[in-house]
Amino acid sequence: MKQEILVNKSMASDFETEWLPVFSPRKNNIPEVRIKSLEVNWGDACGALDGKLMILGSPDSEISAIGGSVFIDKITTYGDAWIFDFSRQINYIKLKYIANGVLGGTINASIYFNQ
Repeated sequence: MKQEILVNKSMASDFETEWLPVFSPRKNNIPEVRIKSLEVNWGDACGALDGKLMILGSPDSEISAIGGSVFIDKITTYGDAWIFDFSRQINYIKLKYIANGVLGGTINASIYFNQ
């Protein structure tokens, strides 16, 4: 199962997502669903090309640590997406983007769940 969390989001300014739970609770005999991976790609980036996308992890959505970073250092990653696999050591994730001189372009991110 796939869920898009960023769709053609502008790269011209800083942003961050809300905290996203890694697990969905078990309901009515439906098995727990867990985020398996995150896929990120962008296109038409312009400007200094010195941006940064951080993946933050948290046990409680209060305290966080950087779980990974992607540097926006080329115009596009279409056809060469960045993929991050998740472990069971975190309960929430958040994406935080810092433009740092990137003046334009769009970024997409999707999370994939195990079934």
